[in-house]
Amino acid sequence: MLLSDVRFASLLAYSPSGLDELSAESRSWAYRLKDERPVGDPPRPASRFFVERLAVHVERGHLPDCFGAGVLVVPMPGHAPRTPDGLWVPDRLCSELVARGLAVRSERCLERVTPVPKSRQGVRVSAAEHAASMRVVGAPGKATRVLVVDDVITRGAVGLAAVSLLRQQMPDADIRVFAMIRTISSPEDFRQLLDPCSGVVALQADGSTVRHP
Repeated sequence: MLLSDVRFASLLAYSPSGLDELSAESRSWAYRLKDERPVGDPPRPASRFFVERLAVHVERGHLPDCFGAGVLVVPMPGHAPRTPDGLWVPDRLCSELVARGLAVRSERCLERVTPVPKSRQGVRVSAAEHAASMRVVGAPGKATRVLVVDDVITRGAVGLAAVSLLRQQMPDADIRVFAMIRTISSPEDFRQLLDPCSGVVALQADGSTVRHP
């Protein structure tokens, strides 16, 4: 059964359709992370660079309820069943979060069983469809705080599905979603790349999801 809502947090924002220079820059950063391109001087994987910057902002007091020594991080599955040589950015983000001391351990306890369309393809997959295409594998270790980690969050359907599945196995845990970047669909609402945010993804009566903010 799907939850009615889940908590989420994100560090950055990007505009997929804005025409100004800042929107274009935000898309460049989002694609660097999605494709795990080398970033920085010296160059290092985007996941490492982004988590390094996240750690700085956490030290400054941003997103105070998300990270810590007792947090278990779970990588969000991709759109299709994982292949041994496939790129899995959320898994790399989780490894970097543990390496930086922002989480205690990472567990690959969610997997995609059947493929769904990629978000870049413009097809809206419902939370129910995401939940039906994923499963919990193994027995998640004991944890009171869990973060399901993704690279980008849009409407939050996959996040609500993932947390709903994990909650069945961990009913007493505080389970939330963290995405490094959140999509700002309306160009008029996009303000800046660095925009730490905490909010809620809610399930609607028609089965769709809405993210606030």
